[in-house]
This record gives sequence, C-alpha cells and structure tokens, in this order.
Amino acid sequence: MRNEYQRIRIPTLSSGLLEVETNYSASKRIRDGRVMRFHFGGKTMEIKTEILLALFLNIGDPLILEKALPRRITKVRRVEKQLVFSWIASLDYRKGDKITITAPYVTTVLDDEELMEKAVKNSLKAGKSFKIK
Repeated sequence: MRNEYQRIRIPTLSSGLLEVETNYSASKRIRDGRVMRFHFGGKTMEIKTEILLALFLNIGDPLILEKALPRRITKVRRVEKQLVFSWIASLDYRKGDKITITAPYVTTVLDDEELMEKAVKNSLKAGKSFKIK
C-alpha cells in the first residue's frame, strides 16, 4: 500500500469526473489508506477502504476477482510436539527442587514437494546447475 498522498480522477459514464484522494492527512484515522475521500458534483464524502473492498468483492464477477485476488494452494503438514523444560531451582521454591514444565507446540511445515520445487526454482534463478541422481 502506498503511503504518499494520491489524487485520482476517474471519468464517469455521464461525462463527469469522480476525484478520489488517499492519504490526504497525517491523522491516524486516515493515513495508510484507511479512509478515502471522494469528490463528486460539489459534494465531498469520506469512506473507509475496508467498506469499499467489501463492496468490490461482492459485485465483481468471478473472472475479475480471480485476476485481482490470485490464489495459491500450498500443501502443509501439521506438526505437533511436546516440549519439556526442566531445571533445578536455586532460589525460589526449595533449593534443589526439580521443576518440569510440559507444553504443547503446534506448527505447520511446507510439504517436501513444495520445498524441493522452491529450491529448484531458486537455484535456476541464480544460474546454478544441478544433477538429480
């Protein structure tokens, strides 16, 4: 997202112009494109960007939405582990007490095929050659 001020003039079907301004103030409410200001026919309106995006997603046909919001399917594996931490107390509790904490750890890892594909693409981009045995 652009952070600098922008003013865009959009021609309408009735030969008018709709002017759109973004980042027109340093206010926290407006900066970073959170609010857009529209000028049309002598009137000025401010609309939140998230409302405009929801509107565009609801009225767009599937082909336009697919071009605007490309999808990428990635295979991942869920990895669950139990982490065990243990140490011997020196000050708190009673000196010499053994303290053990067990905590679940859940993460996702890219599938091996995805990792290999990315490695091959990166090495080809870098101009490296490789052999598969």
